[in-house]
Formats: sequence, structure tokens, C-alpha cells
Amino acid sequence: MSSKSFAERLNCHSKLRVQELEAVRAPLVNGYVYVALGDYYIRVVRRSGCYSCVCCDRYPVKYYRLSVDVMFSEIAETAGKYATSIVLTGMG
Repeated sequence: MSSKSFAERLNCHSKLRVQELEAVRAPLVNGYVYVALGDYYIRVVRRSGCYSCVCCDRYPVKYYRLSVDVMFSEIAETAGKYATSIVLTGMG
């Protein structure tokens, strides 16, 4: 399942708006859920008081880009106690 079809499927079953992160950088918006492009990480950065998602294909963790280690570490550093995360796992 591609990241786009995964986001579309989740969007059909969620009260929140789920979308694949298509841009290299996009502002975080309340009520939205972002799915990383296939083979990319989502990094969260803060600039001028605003949070943004950044697609990144660097930082392989143990030779893979499937890990959320980079994203969660950066969210913890960037947003600290203001962060909330949900992990969905499983194939198909």
C-alpha cells in the first residue's frame, strides 16, 4: 500500500483530516494528521514560533528509513511537553 493510499484510507475512517505530506515543508495545522511520503522521514521544526513538517530522506537508522526514531526524537526536542503522537503499526 502506498503512503498516499494509506492516508486516503485513514482519512475515510477518521474525524481528523488525514493527508500525505506532499510538500518538502508544510505548516502543522490543528486537526490534521500527516503521513510521510514512502521512504521519507517527517521531521518537525520550529521557526518564528510556528511548527512545520519537513520531508527528509537522510538519516537511515539501522540501514532503513522505516524507523520513527528520528521523528520522535526531533518532536521531543522541538515541542517537548506540547507534543502528542500516535503510532499505527502493521502491514496492510
